[in-house]
Amino acid sequence: MRKTVRTLLLIGAACTLTAAAPTPPADRLLPAKDSAAIYSPVALPGTPDADAIKKAGYVQEEYLFSGIGNIYEAGPDGRATVQKSGIPYTTRAIVVRPRDRRKYSGVVQFAFTHPQFGSNQWTRSGPDVLRSGDMYVMLVVGGDPGTRQRSKPGAPVATPLVLPWFDAQRYKDFVWTDDGIRWDAIGQTIIKLRTGKLPDALKPFTAKKLYVSGWSYLGSIQRSYINWGFHDIHRLPGGQPAVDGYLIGISSNAVKAGFSPINMDKDEMPPADQRMLRTIDVPVIELMSENEARTNTTPQRPDVDSYKGGHRLYELGGTSHQDTGLPAKQGPWEVQLAAKGNAAWQPGPTCATPETDVPMRDLAEGAMTNLKLWHDKGMAPPRAARMEIAEQGKAAVDQYGNAKGGVRPVQLALPLARYGDAGDCNGTIRFQILRRIAFDKAQVQAAYPAGKADYLIRVRAYLDKMVADRWLVKTDADAQYARITGYADATF
Repeated sequence: MRKTVRTLLLIGAACTLTAAAPTPPADRLLPAKDSAAIYSPVALPGTPDADAIKKAGYVQEEYLFSGIGNIYEAGPDGRATVQKSGIPYTTRAIVVRPRDRRKYSGVVQFAFTHPQFGSNQWTRSGPDVLRSGDMYVMLVVGGDPGTRQRSKPGAPVATPLVLPWFDAQRYKDFVWTDDGIRWDAIGQTIIKLRTGKLPDALKPFTAKKLYVSGWSYLGSIQRSYINWGFHDIHRLPGGQPAVDGYLIGISSNAVKAGFSPINMDKDEMPPADQRMLRTIDVPVIELMSENEARTNTTPQRPDVDSYKGGHRLYELGGTSHQDTGLPAKQGPWEVQLAAKGNAAWQPGPTCATPETDVPMRDLAEGAMTNLKLWHDKGMAPPRAARMEIAEQGKAAVDQYGNAKGGVRPVQLALPLARYGDAGDCNGTIRFQILRRIAFDKAQVQAAYPAGKADYLIRVRAYLDKMVADRWLVKTDADAQYARITGYADATF
């Protein structure tokens, strides 16, 4: 009979090694003259993101983290059981931290790199990290079946193959033999961050609190980590949770992509009775775009206000799967892939109609702020109604053609545009079906007959209420007001 994970790993929070297990290499800093030597840093030298990091008094570093873990399979109850033990790994993490220890909040925001090309999601978290004095740790957690199948010699797609392709010497010690090792790599690294078992440069930045966030596949990794029981397995030495809250972004349990395979041989969706998010002893916020909400019709966890078992589900109309609320720009990995000639990477097409400006990123920053308040002060986040669905895969819409229900950002409450299919690039950009289709002057004047000044007064009041209700932080609300003012100038 197989031993359960709980029996094998409860003592030592999955970090205890058997006598026969090899000793992993020491975790260490990978020095770099600048971030251009790092594959997929959060910011390359000379970019606005790099300038923001420097201005905030932060530094960006790269580390290798090693351990011995297990490959798992799902038991009949959906919880993980050990399939194979004693698997060594060495993965890498990008760390963005205050240069001055005295400016550190004690909070770690923990994230992952994407399995495809090692892309990162700094733009969703970076402003909050830099404002808050938090430290950001982004761990490589492998590839997935699709990226491995699409990888070719000289043109890798899966993240574990891209790193040594980019710089074989720098990443010569990177060891990743099975994507199923990710669960122990995640849990063991988090426990190191919480207990201070870290390289010397990071010891002063031991985490007093730690929150996990991730989007798309990286949101699905969190869902799987919780549902297979790894949150319960990877505990601190006294038994307390190692993670204080989760922010699951643009991932739904209604589709196969809402779950990450437990190992490289099991690319299967869990059975229906195991798809609902499990209740755990810390809160979870799920934030979905309109793309996910349209099909998110399977049973969902109810909203719960208490910290233990806390839950919120937010569905945001006017947004697509890949939206950040910012104009599209190349990520550092895209610049590096193009410069080195990775034939598997191709730039996306240019679409005539701009992307939606509904601020998924701003709502995500508000959600992370609320996770912290939930932990620190017991303040449960605001609630929101679900998006209204006309039929499977189709949102109910208002008189302007915009989705009804869900979280109501000012762009939907006081619209100057319709958010939908412009017919100019669908089918060429996966998921990105929502564009900002601006109203013409006649539509704007009909919707707001009192004129621009009155409209902007209403916008300012609405944004101020979103700040007061803890949907947005004030700096983001102010930036939205400035953008909307520009749109109003052009259309009234």
